[in-house]
Order: sequence, then structure tokens, then C-alpha cells
Amino acid sequence: MSVFNKIISFFCGDNIDKIRIRESTVMRNNQVHKLHKEIIDQLGDLATVVFRSYVYGKIKDATGLSVRHISRIINHTKAVDVR
Repeated sequence: MSVFNKIISFFCGDNIDKIRIRESTVMRNNQVHKLHKEIIDQLGDLATVVFRSYVYGKIKDATGLSVRHISRIINHTKAVDVR
């Protein structure tokens, strides 16, 4: 277990939901998820054979985020309803 995970488990226990994320971060993550879904929907049947770097590049052009950051958002977060 990494030091980061030990700190998280110390303060939050098993309830990771206690971690607060800025609203602006959630909105940015939601935008990335929305763009990803739109691009995949536009590709249709080709979505399964197109390189991830193509999709990430399209998102990068639209948002200005790095490909590494985009992949972290897509692979490790979920779209959240902000209300």
C-alpha cells in the first residue's frame, strides 16, 4: 500500500466518498466524459478499431488538457451530476 493510500485510509477509512473535489474539477471531468462519449458515438462501428490516441487528441484539441490527464480522467473518474 502506498503512502498516499495509507493517508487516505487513515482519514477516510473505507468511505472514499468523504474526499471533497472542487466543483470546477468535477465540471471539467464531466466535460471530458461528454466529449469522449460524443466522439465515440460519432465514430459508430469504427470506435472499436480507432486508436485511443486519436480520440484523446480530439479531446486535447477541444480542452487543451494533456493526453495523460485526459486518460486519467476517462479511466479513473465517472461523470457526476452537479446540482
